[in-house]
This record gives sequence, C-alpha cells and structure tokens, in this order.
Amino acid sequence: MIIGECPYCDAVMWNQCADVTPAFEKVVCSECRETVWLYHSKLDPIAYTEEDFFDKFLVDEDTKIIKEKPVEAKE
Repeated sequence: MIIGECPYCDAVMWNQCADVTPAFEKVVCSECRETVWLYHSKLDPIAYTEEDFFDKFLVDEDTKIIKEKPVEAKE
C-alpha cells in the first residue's frame, strides 16, 4: 500500500502498490478530483501533479512507454 498526500490538496491518498515496480499510474484524487501521476516504488514512491509530471517525462500513448526527458545543457 502506498499512503501519501495529494500534491494538489494534501488529502491523504491510499493506493495499492503495483505488483511490478517501478511503475507509473495515473489516478484521480478522491477529494479535489485532480489527476495525479503516481510513481510506484517500494522505497521512494512519488506523487506528481500533471504539470510537474509532464515537465519531467515524455509519454508515448501508443506504446505505453514513459521516458525521462533529457536534461538540457545550460550555456
């Protein structure tokens, strides 16, 4: 079980941990109804707002593959 706070409203969220980790899951907060991206990990689960998630990751809807965005070099 992953127990943590919603990144939007701080309501307590209870989510079943994925059988295979690490994994991502898109869930909806039962309190504020916002979409939360949950990173399933037995050591360090993380709940992302949609904005924070898409700032860090690319999602291929066809293949269901999520990749971390490459870090841009700063000049």
